Amino acid sequence: MIIRIGDHNNPAVVHLTEADRLDRLHVEAEAGATHSQIDAALRRAAAGSFADGAAGPLIFADWIRGQCGDDDGPWATAFGAMLDHAEKKGWYSPAGGAIEAHVEYRDREAAAVPAIRQGLAADEFRAAFRGHPAGVAVITADDGSGPVGLTATSVFSVSAEPPLLVFSVSHISSSSPTITASESVVVHLLSVRDLWLAKLCATSGIDRFADTSTWSRLPTGEPYFPAASRWLRAAVVSTALAGTSTIVTAQALESGSGLDDDHINEAPLVYHNRTWHALRRHSELEVRVG
Repeated sequence: MIIRIGDHNNPAVVHLTEADRLDRLHVEAEAGATHSQIDAALRRAAAGSFADGAAGPLIFADWIRGQCGDDDGPWATAFGAMLDHAEKKGWYSPAGGAIEAHVEYRDREAAAVPAIRQGLAADEFRAAFRGHPAGVAVITADDGSGPVGLTATSVFSVSAEPPLLVFSVSHISSSSPTITASESVVVHLLSVRDLWLAKLCATSGIDRFADTSTWSRLPTGEPYFPAASRWLRAAVVSTALAGTSTIVTAQALESGSGLDDDHINEAPLVYHNRTWHALRRHSELEVRVG
């Protein structure tokens, strides 16, 4: 969520936006705004203020609840989970009642451009991509609060020099806060023999790491599944909000494989039209030139 200071209609306003995005808490101010100016605005709105030694302003949790209304049960539950995560990271103290927020700066001209509100309906958009197959991956991470893993079909490579990859994580995923807060991740690129792993990390409400025989940790600390066909350890380079997801760019640091010589050419696992598929040799098309 974002505590926005000022907009092109009223530079004195302080209000909460994107209240359903609970994987981060940022204060957005105009480029060039000083800490004292941000502090004054937050005090005026009774939202909070900077504290000695804090990297970001402290925003009162009760102020946020007041902006959203505490009668929203699902939101209150998700917000409570965010506070628990923030407390583990040292960003929140129940005794003080305030969460430490990061500060983002925005260009005045960019802020004056209204957001695009209209677009293709969500159901139509999903239907279009239902017919677009995608490779399957599992992403694991641990920011110090425990290992998490999720199944993703959004992984793709963007550069070989340097070796960069991109994926997205939905804000409704319980793994999202840990992945976006981690300095590094492990991206497992799955073949058909890894279907069990894709299903495991796509199932909600379970402990995906309960079976300690299936996973381990790399010497650098990241959790991973050694039997997975291929995996890449990658350092997170940047994150960016995109609708109800966060886009993560990461640089590959090392790779490994759980395949032996007999299975090195195992068919890749593909997700298409809401189900799993194997991309095998018989699917190859004959391409004629001329």
